[in-house]
Amino acid sequence: MIMSVLSILLGIIFVFMTYLPAIFDGNRQPLFVRTVLLIIAVPAIVGGLFMFFGMEWYCLEVDPSRKPIRLLQAFAMLCTAPFGQVIYYLLIYRPQTQRVEMRII
Repeated sequence: MIMSVLSILLGIIFVFMTYLPAIFDGNRQPLFVRTVLLIIAVPAIVGGLFMFFGMEWYCLEVDPSRKPIRLLQAFAMLCTAPFGQVIYYLLIYRPQTQRVEMRII
């Protein structure tokens, strides 16, 4: 869950960097803003990569859907990074794993 939040934050930062690059001008930014961006960006990149590969593996290997659906979901995650794996996590992975936890308990 933390990785998904960090991935969303990183995606929002990248959108701002694309459409409002003056905000991220290193010469005009206070040290506090640069530090916060660094604190968010580094774990978000690492966590986002772990989450991306984990969700891709789950989608292709464990997901009970039919194979064409799994391939389409994996391709959609690849094309919509960094938000694709977060959407897959929230809409598919988490409900499926919660059902398994309920059966175990």
